[in-house]
Amino acid sequence: MLGFPVETADDFDQLARGIRLVLAVDHQRSTRHVELRHTDAHERPVAQFLTDGDFRDDRETDPQGRFAYLFPIKGGPGHWRRPSLGLPRTQPNEVTVVDITKNHPVVGTIPVGDGPRPPIMTADGKRIYMDVDRFMGFLVIDVAARKVISKAAFELTPDEKASSANGHAHGIAIGNKGKEVWTNDTAHDTTYAFDVTVDPPKQLARIPVGRGPYWIVPSQDGMTMFVACPASDEVFVLDVATKKEKTRFKFPAVDHPVRMIDLAVPIKKQTSTRSHGTA
Repeated sequence: MLGFPVETADDFDQLARGIRLVLAVDHQRSTRHVELRHTDAHERPVAQFLTDGDFRDDRETDPQGRFAYLFPIKGGPGHWRRPSLGLPRTQPNEVTVVDITKNHPVVGTIPVGDGPRPPIMTADGKRIYMDVDRFMGFLVIDVAARKVISKAAFELTPDEKASSANGHAHGIAIGNKGKEVWTNDTAHDTTYAFDVTVDPPKQLARIPVGRGPYWIVPSQDGMTMFVACPASDEVFVLDVATKKEKTRFKFPAVDHPVRMIDLAVPIKKQTSTRSHGTA
């Protein structure tokens, strides 16, 4: 099942197997990160502020539930109402690392050169792949070393390069058992697939999609990608094996599908309650 929420600044990541949550709370266009613990000794919910700042875009946590990686985004009034106004985008040009096991101090930063965009962490917690402002492609971050170790750049034509000098990729996902990273070229209505078993990552395919591709999520098995294209009110379904479009969903005008989540919903078998007579 694929869910399509309306994009807001209130978003959260699940931590420590559902016991703790990191929540970005938007209040009067200022964002705080809060850790919500399940209960305290008196069976009451516990909330603790981690840090102030505009970290609306995304958060990642390692599989051990020790560190939270905060990806800042900052915009002036109207940023969320109308991103096309050309207002300031993301600052500072780094990822903030918070220790969520020891009173939540900021224990480090990872310089990324420009404003962070959506990230994704590998299942083993060793790598973060992330989009960044003014770069048509994505970065590869060594989590233990806390540094960028390589870049994956889109193979663009001269005309595409000229038309996207200040462009960026947006929306990123891991597929094919961790072997591939997929991300969107928002300027040219294209989704790219890269092989990340080599360094730097190698481009495998570029796939035409709808207008303004902005978010992407994989299926549970990582062999299908769902690409939300809010400018054309569509979600494209791409096959990871063939690197081709499988189908697409068309939404009513101005629905603008954005963030998505892929859920494994259990299906309960129905049993017949009809009684059978004897001959």
